[in-house]
Amino acid sequence: NYYLSNKYPLSSNSIIYSLGILNDTSFDQSVSDKYKCNIFMFDPSIIATKHIEEINNPKFIFQEIGIWVEKTNMRFSSPLYGGSPSMFLKHQGKVFNAPCERLSTIMDNNNHSHIDVLKMDIEGAAPPILNNMLDNKIYPNQIIAEFERPNGFCVKEFLDFYQTLRKLINRLESVGYIMGVIPREKFKYYSLELSFIKK
Repeated sequence: NYYLSNKYPLSSNSIIYSLGILNDTSFDQSVSDKYKCNIFMFDPSIIATKHIEEINNPKFIFQEIGIWVEKTNMRFSSPLYGGSPSMFLKHQGKVFNAPCERLSTIMDNNNHSHIDVLKMDIEGAAPPILNNMLDNKIYPNQIIAEFERPNGFCVKEFLDFYQTLRKLINRLESVGYIMGVIPREKFKYYSLELSFIKK
């Protein structure tokens, strides 16, 4: 359920970062197949690691780590009946700690000076990571991100989520991004999928 803009054509040399994959790499596979490029993938869950091992795609450059605003270990909780673990959303399933790195550090480690496409499905962590990205003056050509609202029943958390998202959108637009809403059929009331394209 992701879309790419034609404004920035991709090639075999394009730098694609995919944050949060669990066991669904259909988008990554499609992009890699079409453009013959590597996909740099990051997910702290063992489910993702096993999935990548089973696929055994040499174009998938995978690390079992999370992305965060600092180098640290973060506590993740998993949904009780399957789904992606989160460092923010309150789940009742398995809990584990995992190492996390800053996006800027990952780019330095890979000798990347820019990102062509940044795709994020990271269960509530996108706003602080994107703000940290902007603090470090990292401006991908395209950003595709899912923004999951809090899964509790607290009205204040719900309003805080939208206020935080609005501030982030304003900030991205202030540095030259155009926002688009990606339509979706499933779980449309639980999250927003947005794309941001550099002007």
